Amino acid sequence: MAMILFRSLYIALTLLLPSISATNTCDICQASGNVVDLSNCGFHSISEAINKSCDAARSAKVLNLNGNLISNITSEDFKKDNTGYFWQLAELHLRDNIITHIAGDALWTLRLLMVLDLSHNNLTHLEDDILREKSLLRTANFSWNRISFIGTNVFTSGHNALREVNLAHNELVSIEPWAYIPPALTKFDVSNNAIVNFTNRMNWTYNLREPYHATVDLRFNQLRHWDDQYLHQYNPTQPDFYVDFVTYNFDLRENPWFCDCNLYKFTFKYQSSFFKHADTNLIEMKCDSPPNLHGKSVVEDVDLSDLVCNVTTDCPVDCLCQDIPAEQMFHVNCNNKGHRSLPSKMPNNTYRRLKLEMNNNQIKTLTHQDYTSDLIDLSLSGNGLENVNSQAFNGMTILKHINLENNKLKSIPKNIQYLIPFENTELSKNSFECTCDMSEWMPEWISFAPVDNPNRDLQCTYNDEKVYKIREVTGGLLNCTYSVAIGLTIGFAVLLALVIVAVIWAKRCPYETKVILYRFFRYHPWDKYRVDDELTAEYDAYVSFDDTNIHIRQWVLRKFAKRLEEEKPCYKFFVPVRNQLPGEDKADSIINNMEKSKRVIIILSDKYDENEWCKFECQRAEILDLNNGRIIFIKYHPEADEMIESEPWKSRVKGRKVFSPGEKKSERRWFWGKIKYELPVR
Repeated sequence: MAMILFRSLYIALTLLLPSISATNTCDICQASGNVVDLSNCGFHSISEAINKSCDAARSAKVLNLNGNLISNITSEDFKKDNTGYFWQLAELHLRDNIITHIAGDALWTLRLLMVLDLSHNNLTHLEDDILREKSLLRTANFSWNRISFIGTNVFTSGHNALREVNLAHNELVSIEPWAYIPPALTKFDVSNNAIVNFTNRMNWTYNLREPYHATVDLRFNQLRHWDDQYLHQYNPTQPDFYVDFVTYNFDLRENPWFCDCNLYKFTFKYQSSFFKHADTNLIEMKCDSPPNLHGKSVVEDVDLSDLVCNVTTDCPVDCLCQDIPAEQMFHVNCNNKGHRSLPSKMPNNTYRRLKLEMNNNQIKTLTHQDYTSDLIDLSLSGNGLENVNSQAFNGMTILKHINLENNKLKSIPKNIQYLIPFENTELSKNSFECTCDMSEWMPEWISFAPVDNPNRDLQCTYNDEKVYKIREVTGGLLNCTYSVAIGLTIGFAVLLALVIVAVIWAKRCPYETKVILYRFFRYHPWDKYRVDDELTAEYDAYVSFDDTNIHIRQWVLRKFAKRLEEEKPCYKFFVPVRNQLPGEDKADSIINNMEKSKRVIIILSDKYDENEWCKFECQRAEILDLNNGRIIFIKYHPEADEMIESEPWKSRVKGRKVFSPGEKKSERRWFWGKIKYELPVR
């Protein structure tokens, strides 16, 4: 309303001026040439001005009605019979009026119109048909209005000559892809609006068959949060839709961009490609917030690791939860918050990689949680932690680091040795006790760490007095032995029990009976396989397994091979990851060493069939298989059941025994005996 009053006052003062320019007259019949100037004449409608005209002026090519009091453009303003008024009009200027509405068919008769200026008015919306059949229209200026809605067809129907559209200083809150429909468009200005997102009500699809020359000026809007859907909606079939971005010619400067994880893909794409050096203004697109990134160029200055999002949904109380796409990780920080247990729930984590920090809380017991399998880093220092549940580490298959230092732990579950190397753990400042159980595994686990690792000197206390370095603790040092009498008694009892069981099982379980006889009496009731007599081999067995799996690799090296090579009869294995010479061709090594081995032990796991070298080893083993005893199958993962139920594995294992070190209790109990029974007699 204030603007309308101002304009009315301005026009009234203009009319009171003592003189008027010689080229401007309010009497249209006195105008000459192709230009009719009725600016600042106080007209309230176009019809009022046209009704004063004479026939000679109605063929004019330029009509100026700037600075009047026109509030509407109606359907009758330019109509007369079948031809209409000003039928040759090329330019229509209605700047600085108070126009709030344009009828859909008001401008239809102006077929030769090339320039339309409706700037500095009070328009709030543009109907679909207001520019209908304007095939010669080159410039349309709707700047400095109050436009908040534009029909999807305003700029999309027969405007082959359109070059410039000016919608600056309006109230638009979204932008449609209008700029890409007229193929000749060179400038589309929507600066100084309130645009917050990109929409596609037009259902337009990106198409490079026609190049886009328009520069879309989006400066000084309210674009704050980037969304990949802005581009994806224009080209949904293109997975890498960011390659299209430069061709849109968006000018996104001077917007209050909030640089967070939503901008990561955008920034990564243009920081790591030639688009960073393309002729665009992307390099001048700057962050407005957060404060640490204020004023930095999104493409040139922003560190990808700084593009994070704070997540509140399902975030534990008093914790900071952050989505960090640069590290493909979700980080939860609950340090110094008084928690008494691990959180029961975590926010949705699309990466399935979680770093959890809960230092300096009051957690006394570490237990298993549903998100345990997502943990890559767990930190629980300074909690007064006293106990780690034996199931706590179950499922931690991708764990890379764990910090349990500065607690009150006296022991830790032994399965931690299969999850993570000792050098990636922090266990100092705990009150470990030296026990016989510890001596069986912990010294060896620590000894695998590099010699410069300070944690190698981790200590334990024996009988509350003596302090030892854990890696030097042995069963003999702790007197972990039994008396001879007790040992003999137990031995005879076990032997008697085994004899009784052997008699009962002789018919029911003949294979297990053979294993028992061989285990205790070194008696093999049947001749060994022919290959044992005919082949002079360097190794008793070649061990094939998926060495990319840390759990299987450590089980093979630290338990399977170690036990069978150190315990009598001391077998000799070729384990590729351990025995292959540096620089040796892997395929040649497999062929040569498999030929030097009397057996081939194939350890089946869930990913064995996906490892190309494993498949190669299996194929070579089948070539060398002189009889059914050459290949020994061990099923490490229960998931391997699905693999051996389908071809070619179904045929490979048919008629052969498949051993398991831990799936069933009955199999686990006799696993080592069965393996030794199948290995060559030494």
